[in-house]
Amino acid sequence: HDDAVMGAGETTELLYQAARPDGSLDRVLDLGCGAGTIALLLARRAEHVVGTDISPRSVAIAQLNARINGIRNADFRAGDCFAPVAGER
Repeated sequence: HDDAVMGAGETTELLYQAARPDGSLDRVLDLGCGAGTIALLLARRAEHVVGTDISPRSVAIAQLNARINGIRNADFRAGDCFAPVAGER
């Protein structure tokens, strides 16, 4: 359905383990962030995380998840692929 939002599932832990850095990072980009699960987990190891999703509903849920969990170094933006971070590195 068009307004479905991807949350944590049985592969979430595997995806996090594959993306998790050994040390700390400056900035992280999570394309297609869904409810923000991976971005929020990576926020523990990064100065700043940006999550993007084509679904505004997903972005709203990710923002809510960040607030509920007291995560202040994550930013979520709606848009297609790299459009929400155009011009950033």
